[in-house]
Amino acid sequence: MRFPASLIVTTLFLTACGGSGGVGSSANNSSSQSSDTANQSSASSTDPERSGLDERPVNEHCPAGESPASGGGVALERVYPGLSFNQPVALLQAPLDDSRWFVLEQSGRIIVFDKDPEVTEVDEFADLRDRVDNSAGSGESGLLSMAFHPDYADNGDVFLYYQVSRDTGEPVQDDCCVNQLVRYRVNDQGTALDPDSAEVLLSFPAPYENHFGGHLAFDEAGYLYLSIGDGGSAGDPQDRAQNTANLWGSVIRIDVDGEAPYSIPEDNPFADQAAFLCDSNEQMQDKQASGGDCPELYAWGLRNPWRWSFDRATGDLWLADVGQGEWEEVNRIRRGGNYGWNIREGAHCYNADDCETGGLIDPMAEVPQPEFRSITGGVVYRGEAVPSLRGRYLFGDYITGRFYALTDETGEDGLREIEHLDEQTGLNIASFAQDLAGEVYLVDYNGGLYQVVPSDDNEGEPLPQRLSETGCVDPDDPREPAEGLIPYTVKAPF
Repeated sequence: MRFPASLIVTTLFLTACGGSGGVGSSANNSSSQSSDTANQSSASSTDPERSGLDERPVNEHCPAGESPASGGGVALERVYPGLSFNQPVALLQAPLDDSRWFVLEQSGRIIVFDKDPEVTEVDEFADLRDRVDNSAGSGESGLLSMAFHPDYADNGDVFLYYQVSRDTGEPVQDDCCVNQLVRYRVNDQGTALDPDSAEVLLSFPAPYENHFGGHLAFDEAGYLYLSIGDGGSAGDPQDRAQNTANLWGSVIRIDVDGEAPYSIPEDNPFADQAAFLCDSNEQMQDKQASGGDCPELYAWGLRNPWRWSFDRATGDLWLADVGQGEWEEVNRIRRGGNYGWNIREGAHCYNADDCETGGLIDPMAEVPQPEFRSITGGVVYRGEAVPSLRGRYLFGDYITGRFYALTDETGEDGLREIEHLDEQTGLNIASFAQDLAGEVYLVDYNGGLYQVVPSDDNEGEPLPQRLSETGCVDPDDPREPAEGLIPYTVKAPF
């Protein structure tokens, strides 16, 4: 395993094993050791080429502790057990506010509650069931994602992605589906969204009733990203994910602080076509007819990118893409990247023995079906509670409930190895979440919320962060060894 750089020193020390006796020590063993030591000492006094110890050193302060468990040692703990939600699909906090949680229910409600382990009461932040259509036969439509503007505390802006009916008359849920990205503003009291503040930024009908994507989040630069599915059916029959004249099967990036309805970041792949947006189906059709590309596109070639996140330490965008029938995949998204669907599923040719893979980006990892059947993208763990998971990407599966992590190891196929954290969570993992401290939570579609925590029996000891904390050096002068350590140098030259 890799230790902190703070533990690397230029002077080498030999630690006496076993402290004052070690496992299996006895009086007879001690007598035998004393006799051996005496003989060894006598020999060394007459033979300068012999080396040894006159007395076995005692060091009780610098033992080798148990390493943090690499994958075991992780558990899921039900949190806020006094609450239950109706088909929750997302959990998040507002920027700079660690005191509350927001839960999205697929039907169109947003619930807010205090971050109190004993909480039993909730408030309604929004009720949009009079406009959200969750009637798609696939069960995939509804209120799917929410993102707070980075300056939410000042401007009160909130962005939602959901489906509405094609027929705007009553009843609401009778003619699914039209995808919409909508900006809302919080009311003057800051307690709920103002339903009359809705500003539709994107609106385009779905060709089929599945594969809507979709996840929303802002990056550090303040740009808004949205993942959109390939439009549905099976196999992407119209090859939409490979068509850059529409937004299907993609991740888009826009500037919501620019000119209405939004502007295009200057380094988007097709930013030179920013004068002609793809904010409606008509615009996309015109773009197709003119041979152009949608300036909103950031990456494409995706099937149904349901959940993704930014690594809080590096800014990398990690995204899980739901497979067709063979492979579920994890991708690290790059600007201008083509991730292969429907030429490939994962790293494999789709419906063909051979395919042209030039210009396609391989996934970071893949899981075969039926081991996974509907992957739910997760997060890179940056919390403190489970040291063994730091820097690792966590993800799961909606149908099988399996909970996995990527390792740093690479297999023979060039993809990341996967560690199985929990094969039987018993959950329908709909989403992952992080609190402001970096701790990770899972959203169970059946109504519960769970936190990733260390298990009681297999987490191991946390690594010391400073040399002075190891017990191997003088705490007042870490350049000097602790009592009981034996300085030595390498005798034979390299």
